[in-house]
Amino acid sequence: MNIKNADPIANDSTNFTKLILELLREEGMNASLFSDGWVIQITYQGKTRYIHGYQFGLNSAAAANICNDKSTCSEILSANQIPNIPHVCFMSPLDMRYASRGGNWNTLCTLMKQYGSVICKNNSGTGGEEVYHAHSQLELEHYSQRIFATCPSMAVCPYYPLEHEYRVILLDGEMVLAYEKIRPCLTGDGHSTIQELYSNYLLTTPPASAYQTVIPPKDADRVLKEKETYSLNWKHNLGQGARANLLYDRTGHVKTNPEYAPLITSMEAMAKKAATATGIRFASIDLVNVKGENGLRVLEINSGVMMEYLSGQEKASHDIAKAIYREAIHKMFEL
Repeated sequence: MNIKNADPIANDSTNFTKLILELLREEGMNASLFSDGWVIQITYQGKTRYIHGYQFGLNSAAAANICNDKSTCSEILSANQIPNIPHVCFMSPLDMRYASRGGNWNTLCTLMKQYGSVICKNNSGTGGEEVYHAHSQLELEHYSQRIFATCPSMAVCPYYPLEHEYRVILLDGEMVLAYEKIRPCLTGDGHSTIQELYSNYLLTTPPASAYQTVIPPKDADRVLKEKETYSLNWKHNLGQGARANLLYDRTGHVKTNPEYAPLITSMEAMAKKAATATGIRFASIDLVNVKGENGLRVLEINSGVMMEYLSGQEKASHDIAKAIYREAIHKMFEL
């Protein structure tokens, strides 16, 4: 394989880039890297295709933009009677010409009063960046200003306590991977405080996989009951300490546990409905169980399929990600 414009230190340093170049080498395809590896040009049998970020060129621009716009995606899912976490869009003060004449603040305060607490996030962000849990009107104002400082629009949704969060990767209407996102947590022994458990966690967990946080003073001296858990992060992002518990793998690198069959069936049905409603071909679809509710809801749809952290988790995860990306590239070249 020919790799042009490649600085091995700058461009071959991420799990994603390494994995893509590895499989292109195996396929006998040529690659050119641009923008420090953010864009990969692939040439094969007289055809040229591109990977831009984590977008593989399979989705239409309209479908990708709908999914990347959290509030629009939520509206479309609701219009198609697909259960989801409702998101409302608010434009930044610099872009108020696109907002209603009533402005943002009254509606924001109404949502806070209605739900008690809300999640504020970049309306088109990924990876759990610029995502905040506002418990009060003061926090709502603070987080809104932080988001609007760098983002043109903000999505606000009610905060729901979640039992589970799952990710389904769908390719042309077929579920190729499903996993649960397991947040880092402490497990009580009946006599140790949270601070003591956390200190032991940091001492016994390899630095590369340890999630570091600040234990709130109100929790530090609390003793957890035996087997009681305490989450170190309220977010479920793999890039922020969570790990993937693989539930289904169509590539065959991991055997599916039969006890997950009913859950997998429900996840696949929900993900397929969401993909059909938005017209997306290749996507990561996040599903959640809300405490006290039966069934699944769609949280978000990501048109860029990022398996950066998953592929670095273990050898099997690397092989799964590689097989899925290989199939996507084959479809790009209609092989």
